[in-house]
Amino acid sequence: MAESNCSNAEKVELLHVGKNIPEPDLNYLCDPSMLEAKKSYWKERIGNIKKVVAPMVDQSELAFRQFMRNHGADLCFSPMIHAHLFTNDATYRKFSLSTCKAEQEKLFIVQFCGNDPLTLLTA
Repeated sequence: MAESNCSNAEKVELLHVGKNIPEPDLNYLCDPSMLEAKKSYWKERIGNIKKVVAPMVDQSELAFRQFMRNHGADLCFSPMIHAHLFTNDATYRKFSLSTCKAEQEKLFIVQFCGNDPLTLLTA
């Protein structure tokens, strides 16, 4: 750590981060066989997806996603949906997540946000 002097003569230590930042070991999350199982799960489900439409604020609703599908999108995400409002407000639930039969047959990822695990699970 580098040292710096303040105007009131107190010594302050500054954190110095070098260019060589170590990469985390991903095996700490699970054993190697579990890691391979997770990788193959997504490879089988997602396969050869080339075009993904990521959410945009107030622009990823059904009409926009259909437009993107017509232009070759393989995978679409929903806009972020508030889990608390989704579980407690019927009007929000009705208008925040709309799909059609054609979209239900394609890859579509719904995103919920919240700070309470039980509310997220309920949503």
